[in-house]
Amino acid sequence: MATTRERDYYTVAEAAEVLDVHQSTVWRWIDAKRLPAYTVGTRKIRIKRADLALVVTPRSAGAVDDLGATTDHDLLRPATSAELARRQAAVAALVELRPRMRIAPRTSDDLLRESRAEREERYRSWSTTSS
Repeated sequence: MATTRERDYYTVAEAAEVLDVHQSTVWRWIDAKRLPAYTVGTRKIRIKRADLALVVTPRSAGAVDDLGATTDHDLLRPATSAELARRQAAVAALVELRPRMRIAPRTSDDLLRESRAEREERYRSWSTTSS
């Protein structure tokens, strides 16, 4: 397909070509209200060139991750003493909580037992209030 010339409005196919995505992706963005689209006549859909920038966002520029790092390079730098103290406090809190936490996933037998206990509790509370 030939390259799309610069203009104010694009068809879905042209917008997909400009953004280098599949047409179905553009339709999903339109349906999800991430990309504004305009109806021309009864059946034609057009997308403003300025609106194409709405779906193009920088990839986590300046975002802070769970470790407090702002970029991938920050993970490679040596941690400061304050950062080490924060990490050690987090590990200590996890170690303290570990004996009280159940690590294994619940089985269907566990879920059934819990469901029966909840039902019995509801029945007991209902029967005591209605007496």
